Amino acid sequence: MPEKLDPSVLYIFVCGPGQGESTVIHVPPGEWIVVDSCRSSKKVFAAAILQKYGGTKACLVLTHRHQDHYRGLSALAEMSDWRTLGCNDRTLVDPNATEDGEKKIANELGQIFSLIRRRWQSDPSSEWKTWRRTKQFIGEGELLSLHPDETHAKAFEIKSSDDENVLSSAMVLRWNGNLFLLGADTPTPFWQEISGCFAAEFDLAEHLIAKIPHHGSLPSLDPAILNDGREQLWVVTPYNSSRLPKYDPGQGLEFLVNGNSEVHLTGLPVAQLKQPTSPCRTTLPQLRVNASPVPILMTIPGRVGVDVTPTKSELQNFYAIAVDATGIPNIFHSADGTVVVQKPVSSRGPVGVKT
Repeated sequence: MPEKLDPSVLYIFVCGPGQGESTVIHVPPGEWIVVDSCRSSKKVFAAAILQKYGGTKACLVLTHRHQDHYRGLSALAEMSDWRTLGCNDRTLVDPNATEDGEKKIANELGQIFSLIRRRWQSDPSSEWKTWRRTKQFIGEGELLSLHPDETHAKAFEIKSSDDENVLSSAMVLRWNGNLFLLGADTPTPFWQEISGCFAAEFDLAEHLIAKIPHHGSLPSLDPAILNDGREQLWVVTPYNSSRLPKYDPGQGLEFLVNGNSEVHLTGLPVAQLKQPTSPCRTTLPQLRVNASPVPILMTIPGRVGVDVTPTKSELQNFYAIAVDATGIPNIFHSADGTVVVQKPVSSRGPVGVKT
């Protein structure tokens, strides 16, 4: 992790695997956004980041009620100094909504909703029902909800747990003329709809960085938002139990690698104990034959060209991406498990890599 943060620089931490996924954003000059949560047996990743760096807790968002997005979020919601808590779950916006089994897992989801509800009631200014076109101003940035549409969401009939993705709150952060896409688990065909709804304001395909929707699953990837013909920085969190992103021909990772010369995975879709033990790079053909990824040659000031194992951090499997006023991303790898999937022949130079 960076030793300290520059208040003029935007930092995006994408965390996972573990139990869940989390995107933690430092918006200049010093306010924090946390979208969803991820924990290990010992730590809530977002909480550890906030404790390390300090700053204003501006906005905590739960995009939807799936377990791979909420684990550890109760500990975050218990922090009393969040300015805004964002969610559009039907149990919060419709008092007559019925519960389902997902809420009963370790009872954490119910605890999260109870914490959010109490905070909204005690401090109405903290309430953000994350319907499309609603927004929050965070530091020098604007966090805008892209999905779902309120009318559609309230009328949508939930028939299975998978349907919860339809109500997932995809968002975009606008800062310093750049777009940062936070894809949540929103599936197609809604990306076409979203792109059309906001076409007069911006082109989502022109984002600088994207947290790719739904762990790189093909049904959540759409050329309307992910293919504008130029290099972008795409980060994917894996989902082991569904083996996402899939390596097979015609599946999500192939789609992504065809659109960029490299794609960044916070880990492979395997158990935590089987993750690489250092930052690595590989190619899609190598992944398909189960070849071990190659450790990244880290470039450290004063030791250029020396193969260095990064110091183990308190967190595992995350990328931290720093973007300054020039709009050029710098990537900080964690010491464990991150994987850069490259085209076999790349036409561009590597993105800056730091420890």
